[in-house]
Amino acid sequence: MRLGEKLQKLRGGKSNAAIALACGCSTANIQKIIREGSTPNFALGVRLAKELGVPADWLADDGQDWPPPASVGQAAEDLVSAALAGAGLAGDLAQADDESAAAWEARLKAAGRWPDVLAWRRSHHWFPHQLRHVAGTRIQRAFGREAAKEVLRHADLRTTEIYVDPDKDLARRVAAAMG
Repeated sequence: MRLGEKLQKLRGGKSNAAIALACGCSTANIQKIIREGSTPNFALGVRLAKELGVPADWLADDGQDWPPPASVGQAAEDLVSAALAGAGLAGDLAQADDESAAAWEARLKAAGRWPDVLAWRRSHHWFPHQLRHVAGTRIQRAFGREAAKEVLRHADLRTTEIYVDPDKDLARRVAAAMG
């Protein structure tokens, strides 16, 4: 199920404008996600998941169907919290809590800082599978590949191996032990 379809179902009676306001983006962004299937940046993806009360990796993964998982485990909550901590613009580039998206953009354009925001957005572009890859890698390192396979709901361990990053520390330890 695509991200836009999930948003349609999850928003209940909330308008696009209400979701946009809660997530700190424009209504046009939410409309593009729902109607055109555009992919939000990482920070917006995490904020959407938090606002809608679902795990970010489920929201981002088009391969996961309805309904969303009933609850988010502590590991997923930690992953979302870590992502939120480093995901936003800092300092004078950040949008103030009481500042609309239009006012924020106008302020930064007047100060000549809007190109910095655009550069930040290019370097922080979010792809839906990033959260799934990070979660798979963390689970694999803590509990092994079989555990990662089960949590990611893969039928074949070879699929899981695509999602997890190689454990370079393990490779170094093996190389050191073998000489």
